[in-house]
Amino acid sequence: VVFSAEIALTDLDTCDTLVRDRPEDLDAYRCYWIVARRDGVWDDAFARVESLLEVDPDNPRVLFVLGGMAADRGQDRAERLFREAADRFADENHARGEVQARVSLGAYVCDRGRLEEGRVEAERALDVAERSGNPHLTGEVNLSLGWQSFREHDYGAALARMNEAERLLLPDGPLRLRINVSNGLGAVSWSLMRFREALDHYERAAALVRGTDAFQESTIRRNAALAAERLRMNDEITEDELIALQRAALDAALRAGNRYAEVGARLMLATSIRDEEGLVEAERALGLARELGRVDDLYWALWLTAEKISRLHPERWERAVELADEAIEMATNRGDPRALATGLNVRHAVRWEAGLWEEAIEDGFAALDAIERIRDLQPDTEVRARVTGRFAGSYY
Repeated sequence: VVFSAEIALTDLDTCDTLVRDRPEDLDAYRCYWIVARRDGVWDDAFARVESLLEVDPDNPRVLFVLGGMAADRGQDRAERLFREAADRFADENHARGEVQARVSLGAYVCDRGRLEEGRVEAERALDVAERSGNPHLTGEVNLSLGWQSFREHDYGAALARMNEAERLLLPDGPLRLRINVSNGLGAVSWSLMRFREALDHYERAAALVRGTDAFQESTIRRNAALAAERLRMNDEITEDELIALQRAALDAALRAGNRYAEVGARLMLATSIRDEEGLVEAERALGLARELGRVDDLYWALWLTAEKISRLHPERWERAVELADEAIEMATNRGDPRALATGLNVRHAVRWEAGLWEEAIEDGFAALDAIERIRDLQPDTEVRARVTGRFAGSYY
């Protein structure tokens, strides 16, 4: 969930004044969230918003902002708060509030692997936005649906939705949405192997957010470092330049208290650093990913830690297989062919290095089956070729 400081903000006392003077204005309540992210004053911000909820427990503005803050801090209650806020905004016929609460709820459950529930909330938000006649709200939901398709690995649909969002939101849409459009286009470009284009989108997003939201800026810098990782593979930047970007992303995440960006930055550093420090970073990231419960980060942490253990400590190959097994089981239970293919590839490599050649060969063929299921999800020929190209190493 992202937003911008589009009202004059200084500190939490200013937020108290805004809420007192503008009790029906969602942005007045959002002030607490913005200041908490910008200045890291989470405990004080939570205390003030919790006190507002005690006075008015049915206020959807308070529920929504508290839900957003809880989501940022990895608290499970965020889902309940977003859901209650959406329902109460609907009771008030408050289109903007309901759209933003449902979009936030959809993103939250998707991050936990519940993609079908996420699409339900996004489609409900689209209906509300279109009935409102507000193009910026419709753009916001198109952006959400773009992220939904991205998570479902339908990258052509994701690109179309995000391009439509860009059309509706530029040049005068809310800053928070213009930031997220650039961020979303960066993610889709990355998935289509357009890495320089992805980095350009992320740098544009970072420029838009700079100085307004350290929390969101750290997320974007993590994404930029991820794009740079692929540029390094193509020898377009040096290894030292890449590691410097990754360390900067980790520093930004730690300064902002952004634990989600922190886990991603640690995973990237672990990928780049080949000695024991890399394994230490991978294990730290795995612990944090388990705590936060974000599925994509947990997959990555499991794969990477398994690979590191297998390479640095081949005598511990059974532990590496256990981690790959966990990722494969998660992917199978969630019906995620991309994660299943990667998990099988990892287990294939671990078993091959351990001399378990027949089992490794079985994993290799199973991985190809999963990759071809991803390919079959893409209706566009060019997109299908690019997506399959990401797994060229598996065929080799």
